[in-house]
Amino acid sequence: MEYRFLASLFAKILTVATATSLLSCQIFETSKRESLTAIFLPSDFQLTMGEGGGFTGRWNGLIVDSTGTVFSWYGITPGQNAERITKLTRPEFEKLWQTIVNAQFFDIDTTGTDNITLAMQVTAAGKVHRASWAKPAETRSRLAPVHVLYDSCRTIVSREK
Repeated sequence: MEYRFLASLFAKILTVATATSLLSCQIFETSKRESLTAIFLPSDFQLTMGEGGGFTGRWNGLIVDSTGTVFSWYGITPGQNAERITKLTRPEFEKLWQTIVNAQFFDIDTTGTDNITLAMQVTAAGKVHRASWAKPAETRSRLAPVHVLYDSCRTIVSREK
C-alpha cells in the first residue's frame, strides 16, 4: 500500500517537474526571440541636432521627441520656431535609436566649435549627452565617426513623406 502511494506521488512530482521544465524552456525561447527583435526605446528619448553659428548666430535643425515626432526648428537656440514635420514609423524610430547606440554616442567626447558648428544632444534613460564639432571642410576629419552618425540620423529623420 505504501509502495503504491509513493509511486503515485513520484509520478505526480515527475509530471509537474516535466511540465514546469517544458514551460520554462518555452518562456526562455520566447523571451530570447523577443529580445532579438524588440528594441528598447527609452521613454524619455529626445534627439536635438542642428548646425549654425557664423556671423548671424542662427541655427537650424531637427528634434525627435519620445513619440517619434520630428520637428524642424531655426533660431538662436534649439527648439525655437519649431514646426512638426512628420512622425517616424516604429521601424524608423528603432533604426534611429539603434544607430545612436551602435555609434556609442554617449562615449563621444567633443565640444569643438568654429564659424559653423554642428551639434547633437541625446536624452535617454535619464542621461543627457551633447557633442559639438566644427563643420568639417574635408571628409577625413578626426571627428568623422560623429559626423557620420549626424548624417545617418539626419537621413533617417529627414526622409520625405
